Amino acid sequence: MTPIARRAVALHIVTRYQRGGSEQRLRDLVAALADVDHVVVVGSDSDAELATEHLGFAVEVDRHLVRSPRPGHDLRALRSTRARIRRVRPDVIVTHQSKSGVIGRIAARTTGRVPVLHSLSMANFGPGYGRAESALFRWIERALAPLTAGYVVVGADLARRFEVAGVASAKLAIVRSAATLPAPRPPTPPKVDGIPDGRPVIVSLGALEERKNPLQLVPLLRRVRAQVPDAFLAIAGEGPLADALRAEVDAAGLHDDVAILGYVKPTAPLLWRADGLVLLSNAEGLPQVLVQAAAAGVPFVSYDVDGAREVLALGAVGSVVPLGAVDDAADALAHLLRTAPPGTRTVDVGSWDANVIYSAYRRVVDDVVGAARVG
Repeated sequence: MTPIARRAVALHIVTRYQRGGSEQRLRDLVAALADVDHVVVVGSDSDAELATEHLGFAVEVDRHLVRSPRPGHDLRALRSTRARIRRVRPDVIVTHQSKSGVIGRIAARTTGRVPVLHSLSMANFGPGYGRAESALFRWIERALAPLTAGYVVVGADLARRFEVAGVASAKLAIVRSAATLPAPRPPTPPKVDGIPDGRPVIVSLGALEERKNPLQLVPLLRRVRAQVPDAFLAIAGEGPLADALRAEVDAAGLHDDVAILGYVKPTAPLLWRADGLVLLSNAEGLPQVLVQAAAAGVPFVSYDVDGAREVLALGAVGSVVPLGAVDDAADALAHLLRTAPPGTRTVDVGSWDANVIYSAYRRVVDDVVGAARVG
């Protein structure tokens, strides 16, 4: 009897599964490799039920895998990952996010020669991070580069950041994150609950967490309204700073000029209603929200994070201001509201097509697995 060939196995290690860019990249990889068995391990800060719902199969939770540095937990996570590699016998390991990237690559090297693909939606070093923190994580990534068969990064800016850190360009592949991009704005934008008619609308779309700087939206709106008195701000997202943001809005007397909408899906009606979008993040890889805005024909203002200028180069309309320059962002938004009404789609979104993304992932995985077998 001819033995049945064993299906290939991919082991994914995810520091934290919530709602975000790195989680989308995991879903893209699983969809791209439909003929592969996937074992997904998420850290203890994850929403395991959400991951199971998104992926369509149960995930494993490693209670020792945590996002913040905790040496005792980190050592136990390393041991459990080594044991899992021996049990699963994967053909490839994919690490998602920084902590899993460290633990997964060390575990793989000390367990055998399983190739590791490190998936990145952003860096944890560079502008937007403290100098000491940035130097440490840049050094860590340089040290781990020899243990990494390949990297898949979301954009060219992010790829250059890792090249400068010491990663060989031949190991870096740019693969976008699949996104449901809105169609261009219809002639008559739909009404959106909570947003009044007849007022110019600024939209902020993203998690209400420290990296995204949602509390800066209040001084930004005040400055915009000094120039465009009827400007209205719609904030879509959820996160740990939601209550603090509401308190800031109330303290500033802006409760009639701001709508905090919570998690919004689909985002297309909100973007079609927008006259401008703002992104105040400290760090990104390639902000999906800017691609979504550009696809809808909405001009944007963004801090100068990785990927913002890349989206502009693809044909989007907007401007980039220095990190932390709230006043500059407000002035640019006020200028947009006065002079640049939203138009039609001008950005090239071809590289965000799901089939393009899936084909790219298959090529990368085939290359790293093939190279490991030859070696």
